[in-house]
Amino acid sequence: MSSNIASVVVPGTVTLSAGQSSATFTATIAAPGANQTATLTVSLNGISRTAVISLVVPSLSALVCSPSTLGSNQAATCTVFLDANVAIPTLVTLASSKTALQLPTSVTVPAGSSTAIFSAITANITSNDQATVTATLNGQARTTNLSLAASSQLSSLTCAPISLTSNGSTVCTVVLTQPAVNGTVVAVSSNLNTLTVPSSVTITPGQTSASFSATAGTITTATVANVVVTLNGQTLTAQVQLSTGVSLSTMSCSPSSVPSLGTAVCTVNLTSASVSPGTLAITANNSSVTVPASVVVAAGQTSANFQIGANVVVSPQTVILTASLFNSTVSTSIGVVPAVGLYNPATYQAGQACSPGAIATVIGSGFTNQSPQASTEPSWPLQLAGVRLDVNDQPAALVYASDTLIHFQCPALAPGTELRIVVRSDSAQPPPAISTIMQKATPGVYTLDEAHQGAVLIAGTDLVASANSIAGPGRPATKGEYISIYADGLGALTETLLPGQPAPLDRLIRATAPVTVFIGDSELPLSPSFVGLTPGIVSLFVVNVQLTNDVQTGASVPLYLGVTLNDGTVVKSNTVRIAVTNSLVP
Repeated sequence: MSSNIASVVVPGTVTLSAGQSSATFTATIAAPGANQTATLTVSLNGISRTAVISLVVPSLSALVCSPSTLGSNQAATCTVFLDANVAIPTLVTLASSKTALQLPTSVTVPAGSSTAIFSAITANITSNDQATVTATLNGQARTTNLSLAASSQLSSLTCAPISLTSNGSTVCTVVLTQPAVNGTVVAVSSNLNTLTVPSSVTITPGQTSASFSATAGTITTATVANVVVTLNGQTLTAQVQLSTGVSLSTMSCSPSSVPSLGTAVCTVNLTSASVSPGTLAITANNSSVTVPASVVVAAGQTSANFQIGANVVVSPQTVILTASLFNSTVSTSIGVVPAVGLYNPATYQAGQACSPGAIATVIGSGFTNQSPQASTEPSWPLQLAGVRLDVNDQPAALVYASDTLIHFQCPALAPGTELRIVVRSDSAQPPPAISTIMQKATPGVYTLDEAHQGAVLIAGTDLVASANSIAGPGRPATKGEYISIYADGLGALTETLLPGQPAPLDRLIRATAPVTVFIGDSELPLSPSFVGLTPGIVSLFVVNVQLTNDVQTGASVPLYLGVTLNDGTVVKSNTVRIAVTNSLVP
């Protein structure tokens, strides 16, 4: 007997037993290097017969891993697929492009099968990345990509209320620095048996926070309990005060009505003297006032005082203030009224708000008896709601007018020019004139919510550079992307437009003064690619800048603009917040 190729081995002879007409033998097949055909020949007394065996080399058809995104110390199950069952055990070599993703060096497809399974396991991942898994057989390779998500870190832990009496409970919230991947389990503990907490809380995939309850038992002695959360070796602590019980009786504020940017002092009275220090939690039902988050009541005291500050309002507001201590609450109201003056519309900061072509805001009362009216045309009119506003006896273009607020365009006059602003109306008694001086620049970045989320879009999209959807559709900006920052008052332009005229669509109008974007806690300076007017809109500045690789990441990264004047002075805008990430995790 013989074989015509070396990869198929047969014995030299086979013996037919007496009385038999057939015999069986084994042909041993080695791994062929390519598809080929083997011819087996048997001979007896000069007569030969042949049989043909087709040898097929299996090839890789696919490589699949699940899940496709892994965090630190997690595993994916990967499957190698061949295009046919193999006759003998077949070795497939494996490789990973990143050391953070560990693989076996090879996996064996068993005889009679076309698949093999192996695990891909991550080490500690310090930054978001992507790894490529490669399987190779007979010089042919298949690849698949796995996203590697950095380990989430603890950002904050808060509990509210922060003071409890016997059998009371508080809700604690733990927040991560970035969304959880495949679910994140945070360990929870309390240093006192008097305060019971769950052993852990799970933050679901894609979320940045989770809440849990802490419940007090019977409290016989006033003390402070520590609620501790732990993740990846990092711990955060929140204190909860446990009291034998003191109630709040009344709260009042003096004066009971304050103007914008004014202050008032509020007093909270207790039913009896506190036997131990306690902490009042203070809240307001809207953002017209700024209140301290907490106020300490010293042991032996029957009351506590704190100061509130009124923010800028454009119409009278009534604010409900609430103080909480040991499951006891009291409330009072305080009024906030507009303060007559000139304001930057992006920041609502009072003062010198006019620079050439900028938008400014007059706040007061009695401007008109008509209903509020906004401009509906691309070009702004000189009168709205029966109101006209003159600057140095020349009418200014208006975009909005109401009884308490007017948005207008400052004229393109030289910096240093004295300005006399007069509101004129046929239907109401206008306020006194406002005097101010034209500034070289009055920079302000527009905001979208009370958390100072900046009016900053990811360039070329309608998405806000935000970590949540409160300010509208958005996502964090990634390093390398361009962002568009919308602002007011960035100074003189390369071309002077008529009052109320939108920026042209056929050419760009640029700001003449250098503008720098400062981002992050380190105030990293970035040079914009464009600073000027938004085409088709009146006096809306836009600053386009690319986020470099050294930009700080996070859900609330500070950002402000600096306008450099001719004398080297840098005029700074307000600080806003944006969200920045290293890369988008699928």
